[in-house]
Order: sequence, then structure tokens, then C-alpha cells
Amino acid sequence: MRPSEARDTELIELTRKGHERAFAELTQRHYDRIVRMIYPLVGNPEDASDLAQEVFLKAYRSLSSFRAGSQFYTWLHRIGINCCLDWRKSRQRQRDLWQQQAAWNWRHGPEGTNRALETSDARALRNELGHTMGRAMDDLPSEYRQALVLREIDGLPYREISGILACSEGTVKSRVFRAKQQLREALEPIYRAWCDA
Repeated sequence: MRPSEARDTELIELTRKGHERAFAELTQRHYDRIVRMIYPLVGNPEDASDLAQEVFLKAYRSLSSFRAGSQFYTWLHRIGINCCLDWRKSRQRQRDLWQQQAAWNWRHGPEGTNRALETSDARALRNELGHTMGRAMDDLPSEYRQALVLREIDGLPYREISGILACSEGTVKSRVFRAKQQLREALEPIYRAWCDA
């Protein structure tokens, strides 16, 4: 059986037996998803890529602790969250970290889309929303931010998020709700000001 045809659990067993190509296949399968999960937490594509590599290095080194019956991606996700938390603790982050990608590209489309068609008012609004969103995301308690990113950006079900964050589904739902509420409150004055203008 070729590695590309094997299930994750089979590839893990092959890796434990010394087949490095098996882990390369696992990395290829999950790398993009891990980068997409990390990026909103760090706000920079280069840092997201570096941290994703660290996630797979840590996963490789601790593969012996992976329990059969668990989902490999969920396990990777938890390693990714821990790497992000460590990264955040090790750096003095500036409050404009989230401003690098105005108002989250996942909400507003890829960078550069229809920029030529934008009016100066639309650009000003987008930039102001981006700055405010960045500050609002930065102000969220880390447990709210993690739950929101896992749910809204990575699209994980509440059950899987509860496993990653080691809390109940109800707690996850509550954190996502409160995170959205805080973001709404932060953005509301801008919408009002622009509607009244």
C-alpha cells in the first residue's frame, strides 16, 4: 500500500516503525489546515508557517504519546494551540498585530479583490473596521479567541473543539457567543457613525 492510500492511523504506525515517508504524507495531508488554524491566532503568514513546522516537529517527536482511537488532526490541533500560546507568551506583541490583514481576509475575501473598484469612503471604512477588529480581537480573553477561531475560521464542530480545549461543549458555545458579542459591541459604534454620516 502506498502512503497516499493509507489512513492516518496506518501512517502513524508506519512512522513509528521508522518509515519517514509515512510522516511526510501525514504532514502533507494536514499542513494547510494547521496553517489556516494558526494564522488567525498569530496574524502573520510567515509566523503561521514557522509555527506549523514547529507543530509537525513536536508531533513527530511525541508520536509515541498519540493514543490509538484518537483523531490525528484533533491531536495536531491541540499541539498547534499550545504552540500558539507559547508563541504569544514569548513575544511582546503590539496591539496592531491583527491589523496586518484588515478585518480578516476570511471575512472580506483575498487581499486585492476589487480594490480598484473601491471608493475612498469604502477603503476608509474597511481600514477603520480592520483596525477596530484587530484591537477587539486582541482584547478578547484568550479562551474566547481560541474558541472563536476554532469554530468560525477552522469550522470545527463544537464537540471537536471541546476535545481540543479540554472543556465541555456548553463552555465552548458560551465562549464563542461571548466572543462574538464583544466583537459586535466593539464594531457597533463604527457602523453607527458611518450610517449617520
